[in-house]
Amino acid sequence: MDGLDDLQRQMSRLMDWTLNVVGQHFNQSWQPLPSCNVYETETDYQFLMPMPGVRSQDLDVQVIGSQLVIKGERKRPDTINDEQYRRQERWVGRWSRSIQLPDRADAENIHAHLDHGILLLQIAKLPETQKRQVSVAVKSNQQPVGAIPHVVRSGS
Repeated sequence: MDGLDDLQRQMSRLMDWTLNVVGQHFNQSWQPLPSCNVYETETDYQFLMPMPGVRSQDLDVQVIGSQLVIKGERKRPDTINDEQYRRQERWVGRWSRSIQLPDRADAENIHAHLDHGILLLQIAKLPETQKRQVSVAVKSNQQPVGAIPHVVRSGS
């Protein structure tokens, strides 16, 4: 049975390699995006994103308009070259993710921490505003609703 098991492992490796090469060829524009969980506390919004293998200097976090934009890069280890890989399921490369900020997010008050492969963004909440109620005076020109003004044409 060892010969059959060895053949099965080699066929599996060949299929994985083939699917990986074909997938990369047809999906060159495909870009992985890290997942993001958003939590709300009384004082802030918390965005948690797994970032295993990403260094803080490889992250760029900005607010553009009402969007939280996170860009980053996971680099391939320098110690392993392409010929050594037998299976590579963890993606590497550049990525960018935009997330709509909640209405009460204070874009001027954001703190970011990268610890143990988890990016935590804490965005303070703006104070709740009281809803304003404004009365609007309605004027009337004494025409009934739906009436079309009379137009006089000269020279007809």
